Amino acid sequence: MHGYRIQRAGEHHLDGARAVMLDTIHRDFGTGYVPRWHGDVIDPAAAYLRSPRHLLLVLSLIHS
Repeated sequence: MHGYRIQRAGEHHLDGARAVMLDTIHRDFGTGYVPRWHGDVIDPAAAYLRSPRHLLLVLSLIHS
């Protein structure tokens, strides 16, 4: 059986999170990457890790 763990993102999650964000922007939003709209994708550490008002959560699959 598999479970999931939701946790606050750390520096080591940012490359994977950026890849998911870019895939979502291109595949689901249909807008493509627009720098003035997607500054958080360029610098997710500033947008989510160092901002006291925002956070980024990641989901991990747990194999049991």
